[in-house]
Amino acid sequence: MRRVFGIFNGSRPHWVGDGFPVRTIFSHESLGRHISPFLMLDYAAPTTFEAAARPRGVGQHPHRGFETVTIVYAGELEHRDSTGAGGRIGPGDVQWMTAASGIVHEEFHSEKFTREGGTLEMAQLWVNLRARDKNAPAGYQTLLNRDIPSTPLPGDAGLVRVIAGTYAGHAGPARTFSPMDVLDVRMRAAGTATLDLPQDRTVAVMVVPYPPGIPVIMPGERITPETRSIQDYLLYAREFDEKFPGFETDIHGLRFEPGPSGRRYLVDCVKSDASAPPAEDTTRDSVLASS
Repeated sequence: MRRVFGIFNGSRPHWVGDGFPVRTIFSHESLGRHISPFLMLDYAAPTTFEAAARPRGVGQHPHRGFETVTIVYAGELEHRDSTGAGGRIGPGDVQWMTAASGIVHEEFHSEKFTREGGTLEMAQLWVNLRARDKNAPAGYQTLLNRDIPSTPLPGDAGLVRVIAGTYAGHAGPARTFSPMDVLDVRMRAAGTATLDLPQDRTVAVMVVPYPPGIPVIMPGERITPETRSIQDYLLYAREFDEKFPGFETDIHGLRFEPGPSGRRYLVDCVKSDASAPPAEDTTRDSVLASS
């Protein structure tokens, strides 16, 4: 049985550059010696950005001796660094950057996201490297959503995406220097689950609740034609946006795109199935485990 060291709230919101309004969930100063090799975790809650002429973000800055892991839930980011690596990541994608012997990089909203505007939600985890690995060559891994395996939890309680390490026989695509598991867990509001993690690992969990009553779509979710919660919320969001321009709603699990007569609201990965139960609300937990 694991001992619970503590339950903590994040810091007050602050800006990183002009593109990332974040809360620091934990830092090396506060909990570093208890959850090594993790140094810091920042979370950017859903924030709506208007269309702009230039990308928002953080200009060139150096890192050395650790790794940054960026998980995008909504929006789109672009990365460039001094090794010549870089790329674009969107919802569900992960960027795993190894600074190691040294790197200079920059992170900005993508050109498309800048041009169109939208909602940004993301998390960034910093992972320390062991002394013998700090002079390793710098590197960059783009982990696309389609390449990250997922597995359902028992009792239809939710699902687990395996970013790094292993879970339930599924191996994450990230290459790591230290043994660790980085899992993205999506739980239904009424669901419970026991995660089978190695007993010799220290575990940290970031819990991000969705607002009650807002439907969140699981990948491959099936809804019946009689299920009205998602349709009703789409109508509510559209009416709200029309009445209060400039204060558009943030809709988890749903996306929008410009249309000839305004916003078009879309649901990804949803199929109609008369025999399936209605969709339920969910809470997403990001679970981190290390040796």
